[in-house]
Amino acid sequence: MRAELALDAQGHFLALRAVNTSNVGAHAVSFHPLNKGMAHGHRHRVPAVSIRGRAVVTNTSPTKRVPE
Repeated sequence: MRAELALDAQGHFLALRAVNTSNVGAHAVSFHPLNKGMAHGHRHRVPAVSIRGRAVVTNTSPTKRVPE
């Protein structure tokens, strides 16, 4: 994940911009790793949020959701 955060002079969050890139393996079984990375925008009060998710298909084993 690559992220940029804008703050005011008092340190309050003004904006968040992020790109989450997730490896989904050679055969996408689940996009859960991508969804998990996208969830970071709602934990704090931020007036403007832009989060882009990208799934990357590689030659590795497929990823899957691990039960919590």
